Amino acid sequence: MPKITIETSDGDKGNWPAGWLDHAVPISSNENYHEKVKPGHAKYILFCQKIGQHLATVGGLSNPVNYELSDLPSGYALFLHHKLQKSGEDRTDIYMFGSKNVLKFRSPAEFFGHAEWLQKGDIKDHGKCTCKYSGNYTITAGPGAEAKRKAAPQAAKGPQKKVKTSDEEELITYKKKQEAAIHVRQDEVKSDRWFRKGELVWAKIPTIRPGPGSTIAVGIQEIDYWPAIVTEPVLKVHADAGEPGAIMQSTQYSLRYCGRLDQVSGEGPHKTTATLNETEILPWHMYSPTRPELGAVAKKYALRVAEASITLNNGESAEEKRVKSWRRETIQRAWPIAEAIKPDNWERMVTIYTEALVLANEMSMLWSQTDPYSHMDNIPFKHDFLADKSYFQGLWWGAERIWLGDLIRLVRSRSSLVQDARLKAFAPGADQHAAFLRITQISVQQMKRETSSTFHCMVHGDLFELAEPEWIAQNDPQPQAESSAAGAANGQADSATADDTEHFNHLPAAPKGLVYRQVNEPHSEVMCDIFDIAGRVYSTLDESPLVKAGQKDGDDGAVNDSDDTKERQTRLNALMGVAPVGEIKTIVKDWKNTRYEAVRYAHAVAVKHLAGVFESDRRPGLEIPAA
Repeated sequence: MPKITIETSDGDKGNWPAGWLDHAVPISSNENYHEKVKPGHAKYILFCQKIGQHLATVGGLSNPVNYELSDLPSGYALFLHHKLQKSGEDRTDIYMFGSKNVLKFRSPAEFFGHAEWLQKGDIKDHGKCTCKYSGNYTITAGPGAEAKRKAAPQAAKGPQKKVKTSDEEELITYKKKQEAAIHVRQDEVKSDRWFRKGELVWAKIPTIRPGPGSTIAVGIQEIDYWPAIVTEPVLKVHADAGEPGAIMQSTQYSLRYCGRLDQVSGEGPHKTTATLNETEILPWHMYSPTRPELGAVAKKYALRVAEASITLNNGESAEEKRVKSWRRETIQRAWPIAEAIKPDNWERMVTIYTEALVLANEMSMLWSQTDPYSHMDNIPFKHDFLADKSYFQGLWWGAERIWLGDLIRLVRSRSSLVQDARLKAFAPGADQHAAFLRITQISVQQMKRETSSTFHCMVHGDLFELAEPEWIAQNDPQPQAESSAAGAANGQADSATADDTEHFNHLPAAPKGLVYRQVNEPHSEVMCDIFDIAGRVYSTLDESPLVKAGQKDGDDGAVNDSDDTKERQTRLNALMGVAPVGEIKTIVKDWKNTRYEAVRYAHAVAVKHLAGVFESDRRPGLEIPAA
């Protein structure tokens, strides 16, 4: 029977009924308790079948009655509620617990709308869910249906509801933000998606080429990638055309193209958003956006537009006309990036592309910490919390989103760490690969001085290397060391949930023919400066169709300017971690408080840059191309 998997979940074990048991007990000894239902139980199978059939039906799959769920969503479980009746009989009712938005579901049908909402992948707003508990549920009156009378307001009786203080309201808001951040972090770390919400990427676009009459080319042959920001990943379920009855899952991404952020997105010729498959996107570091010659194109086009538009009327000077024309033609108008581009617009498109590159390049050099937490939150940690430190769940690191639990590439190579006596000697060949850190803590400490203070950001975690599985089996056969976060969760971090500990133990798939090997000893950790982070690991990026096709159609970067195979392979090897990082790393220069602030700052820099390009035409002797 074909299976359907619900990848996204709002479930958490912390929402299971208190005092639940994993087996039945005599009802006389416990008049009211919950027994966890195991997979294989008739009720468990029924829930999976009914929910799977419903999702197959709404998904338009053929023969939906043949489908079932592979399992309940993560964090969900079924429970039999045992209750002693006056007759002495044991009454049992089945419920599904786990949702952070709904206390419990009483039947598969009651969960149908919620399952659809989870399957769509966007679970930030439960108000968009169609289940009866979302507030977005309607009941249509039918035969025999009676309208319920709305009770008239009455004077309050008994104790009044306590009015929350501002401190209590602030704490509630903080807790809600923490729960949301924890859920997003767990989902993004364990899903192993190549791209995450808010990241800067390269998006495939219809190829833009100069027309035969173009006078400005400066060596650029075509543009077929555009910098973009991921606004939302969306999980898609569809039938497998190659295997009748089978289904496939794929991830699509909603994107916002860089360079047009002052425009309102919408349909039509000036649309600035797109939804692309994962196979149509590349990580930011697969290509360097440095293109000095683009500035020359933008400058010449700016002059062409300005000179063609100058008319002395209404008392305006030529200079004023230049400025107005420039702003109208190149800054305030969006462009149909996702549609076919006319060849005679080549110079204009390169000008807009220049703005997009400046924005993206600036954004790729900004960073910030995100989602602070304290020892009261359900997050595993290694050390006792220190009063002079702040702790965070994640980072915006240049183009990338990094979380606690992530395996990251380090700037330092594995060979540079071999002489540390506290680390295992590297496996054969490991010194030719990158060094990795699985993050278990991100902290910021204020370093106070007499007249000033600075902030020092550190990351802690477990150190890993790449090794051949055969060598490990023969020379290092003991079980892999438990992560420092897991050790903490079993000891000091009593509030840590087992679910979160599982995410801290997660490792992505290793490159083909290799496995990750922990280098530090169990219950120890490695600490390094934040600027030792090179970036995320893309261990399976060689499976991307864009990477595979790079040699034959120029899909190695944003502009097809004949980058040789060696350069492409160097970038790919570094991002996968099979080679030392080298120059393929994030280099940050400035800190911004939020991602939104970083985007707006980069946008302002890009607009200012193009305005500066225009202003430079005041220099005498600058050639103005014929209009």
